[in-house]
Amino acid sequence: MRDFLARVKAGDGAMLVVGAPGVGKSALLEAAAAHAYDLGLDVVRAAGAEFEVGVSFATLNPFLGPFAGLIPQLDPADWSPGGT
Repeated sequence: MRDFLARVKAGDGAMLVVGAPGVGKSALLEAAAAHAYDLGLDVVRAAGAEFEVGVSFATLNPFLGPFAGLIPQLDPADWSPGGT
């Protein structure tokens, strides 16, 4: 995880964490978040709910909502998913 976070700090990296209930995914992510903070990285968290499984992108609203105020800083071509 430390190597992965070093790559993220350098501007590269993505990881998908999967596993059966109880194997330690949450503990792993908690430790990764703590280390990311130590590296000076920003950490944003979101969680889905079972009842939202039929709603595409339901988790994006709470995940991206805190960044809505930054939209005016974006290039107008990036304001919508399809661009302008």
